[in-house]
Amino acid sequence: MKHLRFVVPVALILVLVSISLLSIRRGHSSFLSDSTIVMDTIGEIKVWSVRKDCQAAIDSAFEAMARIDSLFRRGLIRMQWAGLADQPDEVRAVVELADSVYDLTSGCFDPTIGSISRLWNFVEGAKPPEAESLYAAMPLVGFDKMKEQPSREFILDVGGIAKGYAVDVASEVLESQGFHCAIINAGGDLRVLGRRTDGKLWRIGIRHPRQVGDLIGYIDVEDCAVATSGDYERFFIYQGERFHHILDPRTGMPALTCESVTVIAESAALADAFATGLFVLGPRRGLAVAESVNGIEAVFVYAEGDSIVLTSGIKGRFKHLAAN
Repeated sequence: MKHLRFVVPVALILVLVSISLLSIRRGHSSFLSDSTIVMDTIGEIKVWSVRKDCQAAIDSAFEAMARIDSLFRRGLIRMQWAGLADQPDEVRAVVELADSVYDLTSGCFDPTIGSISRLWNFVEGAKPPEAESLYAAMPLVGFDKMKEQPSREFILDVGGIAKGYAVDVASEVLESQGFHCAIINAGGDLRVLGRRTDGKLWRIGIRHPRQVGDLIGYIDVEDCAVATSGDYERFFIYQGERFHHILDPRTGMPALTCESVTVIAESAALADAFATGLFVLGPRRGLAVAESVNGIEAVFVYAEGDSIVLTSGIKGRFKHLAAN
């Protein structure tokens, strides 16, 4: 069994359901919530504490996220493998972690897909890029190729990991200041610290990929990260076919089979990256990979939301909700 150790240098739409945020004011505990725009999405932090420095801690956490945002704001990063050592610590940490997940997912999570993803535009009325353009870009896809040609410039698309990394950075800030009951959320990449103040687990809802506004189920978790990759987040319909933003680096086209994959991991960056990689792998191969990696649990949804596959470690914590 392979183990991953995630170190932050000093870092779906997921829906929080049935956790009664406004009512968790039992005993001497209350919570403070604040939000901001970060990583091109809404970042939200909720902290349960009676300490007077709670807002200051939240502000520090947002500042840390903004620092990560400034490094990855462009989404696409041009770099050479030979120049990795010259990158800022945070960029180097993200790329090295991405490389580890690349290996564990047989290349199905691959940020070097930037030369492909820049050819796509997932807006209404769009159409797929020409096959010739995709074919011409494929030689620049693959961490292995990047290492084999260390002086050649590759285009990295870090959208599948950087947001989660920013959540982890914010979490470390809060924990370093002694706050251990909190939720950090950036556009669905979620980190929960500890348990609820009433001692219960956090309940996280998973969106139904085909029924807008409905949940397909929920999971009960504590002190972990949760992220979902779904084909409903960014897509367009062309000639009756759905083209979504989760691209298979082996083909340059949207990955088939899965409709959403939710991952629970020790860090949001890992959850973020594995959600993408397992989505591309599909429920059969993805399940085998998830079971082989220590600390990774996953929920695979496919076949119009009618089929769900779970890793063994999550079966007692997932509740499937019947369709309306």
